[in-house]
Parts: sequence; structure tokens; C-alpha cells
Amino acid sequence: MVAQDPADSVAPLRMLALFAGPLVQQHGDRLVPITLLPAQQELEALEDVCRRLDVALEIQAEIATADRIGEVFATVSQHFDLLHFTGHGSQGLDGSSVLMLEDEVGAARPLAAADLRRLLGANPCRLAFLSACHSEGLATALLDAGVPHVVVINAADAVLDLAARVFARRFYAALLAGKPVAAAFEAGRTAVATNDELQAERDPETLQPFSLREELKFR
Repeated sequence: MVAQDPADSVAPLRMLALFAGPLVQQHGDRLVPITLLPAQQELEALEDVCRRLDVALEIQAEIATADRIGEVFATVSQHFDLLHFTGHGSQGLDGSSVLMLEDEVGAARPLAAADLRRLLGANPCRLAFLSACHSEGLATALLDAGVPHVVVINAADAVLDLAARVFARRFYAALLAGKPVAAAFEAGRTAVATNDELQAERDPETLQPFSLREELKFR
């Protein structure tokens, strides 16, 4: 008999990576261009983390349209371990938050918390990270769906793209290395606080390094 290697029987973790990169947003009767986010860089960074840690992670990458998100969660046979959203977020005058998805022609399509809750269904994942400005306002929708751990950006704040990428890289590295969620979260915030580039740049209003301001935005 040949003894089975225990590692061979361990199923890889499963991540659903949702990327929204709308090109324009409607403002009255005008179409305003939207800054593109480096989604490909995020995927490559995550793949690099997995290679260095020798961790098996299945990543299902999808363009974040409402139709595609709904179809994925309506047809998936096994819940995801991780749900990662990268895109823009916005806060309305009433304080509510929305994620900016794409529509069928690449324009911004806001998604409110109630619609997000319906699209996800019950128990969609074990951990969700909404890497988008003002995304804290959508945390309740994820918690109500049965997600035990949710990472978001403070509802009142926009976050620098660099800070979001620095946090995500260290957060997922610690998480995939087997650290508890709370420890991985603190590792991500520490990465932001100690990042050379963020420390070198100064907030024009407070004259403090961006690193001190940015780390506090993660919740």
C-alpha cells in the first residue's frame, strides 16, 4: 500500500474575484470618464502570494455586472471561501453607499445594499472584502446574507488605490498563511502604515503622511 499524502486530500480554497471597471458615468446629460483601476495587477499580486506560500487557491474572475453576479450565485454548487470586489464606490446625500458595477455597454451601474443582498443569496462565502470607497455602508447586506467576516472601507471615506492594493496583498498573504482573520486584518493595516511610498507622501491639509490616514479607513 502507498500512504496518501494528506496534502493531496486538501481541497484548494475558492475565491470569486469581481472586478468593475466602468469607463463612464452619467452626470445629468453628460458622460464623465472614470479612472480605470489596475485589476490585472491585483490578480498577479495574489497569484504571486500563492506561489511564494505554495498555497492552492482557485480564482474565478468575473466582470462585475449585476447580471453576472446574480448568475454566479444562482448556479454555484459550492460556496466560495473568499469574495473579493475591486471597483469604485460612492456615497449618496442620504449617507447610503453603492458599488459601481458595469452595465452591458461599460457604463457605471450603481448597486445598492438591498440589491447586493438579493444577488448574493444565503451564505455566499466565508469572508468578503469590498475594496471600494465608502463600502462600509454595504457591510450589513453581507452580514445579513450569512457572511461571517467582512472587510470594507469606512463609509465616509475614499481610499487611495495604492493603499487598497498594499492592504490586500498583505491581508491575503497572512490569511493564506493560516493566520486568523483578525491577525490578517491587522497585518494589512500595518502594511499600509509602514509602506514607504505612502509614508513619503503628505496630506496637504494635515501635513501628516498618507499612511497614517489611510490605514484607519479599513474596517
